[in-house]
Amino acid sequence: MQLKHLTFALGGLLLAGVSTAQTLTVNGGGASATRQTIRDGVVRSICGPSTVAPAAPSINVYETGNNVRRITCNSTAIAGFTALNFSYDNTTGSFLGVGPVSGTPGGAAPYTVPGGVQRVNIGSCTTGPVVTTLEGKRVNLFTGCSNEATLVQAEVGNADVEPFLFVGANLPANTPAPNLANIEARGQYGVLFGIAASTALWNALRDDQITSGLLPATCAGALVTNTACAPSISTSQVVSLSTVNGGPLNTDWTSLFRNAPPAAASDPVRWNRRVEGSGSQATFNAVFMNNPCSASGATPAVSTDSGPSYIVTQSGSTGGVIAFTGGIANTATTNNGAVRYAAGLVSAENAPGSGTNTPNWGFFKLDGVYPVKANQQRGDYRWMAEQVLTRRLTSSAAVTSFYEQLATASGSPTVIAALSTTNGIVALPGVADPADPQYAAQATRYRTVGNSCVAPFIVE
Repeated sequence: MQLKHLTFALGGLLLAGVSTAQTLTVNGGGASATRQTIRDGVVRSICGPSTVAPAAPSINVYETGNNVRRITCNSTAIAGFTALNFSYDNTTGSFLGVGPVSGTPGGAAPYTVPGGVQRVNIGSCTTGPVVTTLEGKRVNLFTGCSNEATLVQAEVGNADVEPFLFVGANLPANTPAPNLANIEARGQYGVLFGIAASTALWNALRDDQITSGLLPATCAGALVTNTACAPSISTSQVVSLSTVNGGPLNTDWTSLFRNAPPAAASDPVRWNRRVEGSGSQATFNAVFMNNPCSASGATPAVSTDSGPSYIVTQSGSTGGVIAFTGGIANTATTNNGAVRYAAGLVSAENAPGSGTNTPNWGFFKLDGVYPVKANQQRGDYRWMAEQVLTRRLTSSAAVTSFYEQLATASGSPTVIAALSTTNGIVALPGVADPADPQYAAQATRYRTVGNSCVAPFIVE
């Protein structure tokens, strides 16, 4: 996620008393699945310590919902600068870290669609500062913000998958293909993904699989946070659920149940996926659809395929998928009172039961295996994408330095161990330093080595 121009004067922007003449501005965009990891990595590794009084920390985080974030802080990590002003837009996902970053610098619209990335308007925030702690540092958190009216050029990006996958069903409509010759993509870490379900569906399938003997009787009443008691869904069922195939999972949920299904199982199937341009969707398409990996790959269902019994939503962010799956969106279409069956795709760095969603959500096991780091490290759970950090090859020396430091930090097992969203992230062999004291605990032996069209394989 990068920025195109370095701004040495920020039009009166106040950064905790640091002169704007010494501020490095970096504008970026990309993946929403790991938006928290990007935030934590910048705060932990690029921002300096909070050296001022707790009432006014020198690290400020400004947020417009879940999708656009701006971080200002004191920093001496980049030679010649004493402060950082970093923006990150994940409104439509990973393509923002590839297409706009690959665009030709200069001009009013260096990348005509979507045109650039958004930045938070710092003066617009309605809540804050709320003093909190992030990565061991004091942070001023501002929320309820809006975005600046003008899009900006990105020179740094982040993507859940390799840039070459943004073709066909993974390329946003009316959008030029990225110019891959203009960008560098460097592996950071592995991200696990999983199939999420509303609590109502998770509980119902849990109970059904207890009755069937697939789960022990002790799982009765288990919460969505109980990984051992999570019900399982098969790969073939996921494919049926996410394609227009005329099968039972285009009609209702009853085929998931081995015993007499509950009444709510006759409700419409709600499948919550990401938009074209999302890296989460691109890795899903590669793993489950073999698309675009093979000319015979399946076509994923889109929102226009929806009907009375099969409802597909496409969210611009992971937070949107969680909201729809968890039940806080589309409340007018809730069936059977408070019961609402829905499923979607979510990265495993997001904690089951998190957020304010009611009735909330939890991960299914996939073919009997739960999406958690330890299972992937053993090679039992295979749905992993290799996150990449991107930059435009013509970016300035200062932005390149920022990029290299963030790439190094985000691939460090010690840094990964300290991240607040570490459960769904693994350090990659060949990227991470084997001498790192956290290597054994955080690293996987499996990689796709830049090709999400293949299953992860042992590389060490």
